[in-house]
Amino acid sequence: MNSDRGEGLRVSQAEIEQMIAAAEIIRDCRRDLAARNTDLVGEVTRRSTICAWRHYPDGEVFDATSHAQYFFHAHAPDSRPPSERGHFHTFLRAEGMPNGVVPLLLPELAVADAAVPPPQAAPLKRGERDEVSHLIAIAIDLRGEPIRLFTTNRWVTGETWYRAEDVTRMLDRFAVAEREPSAVLNRWIGAMIQLFRPQIGAL
Repeated sequence: MNSDRGEGLRVSQAEIEQMIAAAEIIRDCRRDLAARNTDLVGEVTRRSTICAWRHYPDGEVFDATSHAQYFFHAHAPDSRPPSERGHFHTFLRAEGMPNGVVPLLLPELAVADAAVPPPQAAPLKRGERDEVSHLIAIAIDLRGEPIRLFTTNRWVTGETWYRAEDVTRMLDRFAVAEREPSAVLNRWIGAMIQLFRPQIGAL
């Protein structure tokens, strides 16, 4: 993936080693899923019928130690790409963010009585503070395979905005050690964020 200026992404040897380790975790997760004849979406939905806009699993996934959070959902068939089954939204809540990270002050927040549209896909509030950063969304195709990474506009998830450099630092804080809804799925999502960390940072 290239930046807008056409320059290739530059990564250090240490980053390459982290990416290799993440790729090995993803490989192991794929083997585990294949051995159980399931896929990523089956793990998060428990193979139930996917209802548009519903967050899976119920209550979402939240790690109380790292303050990482995620959910899976799908848009209505007429409002999503035909090849997409749905996507995972990943977040880091304020208590898990690196020291010194502060929200950006946005111009529209200074306008008195400005109408704020309700978020389409806000995560459930977890923890003591309201601030939350959307890290990346991972789209899944009809075969249960990842097909693209994307970010959202702030009003989609109701997130707090931070400097791009701070959000990139947050990527290393995303870890879900919980066993529900699936330890394999939780490891896979964390590894995907590490494998594609340079590309996510460029987005």
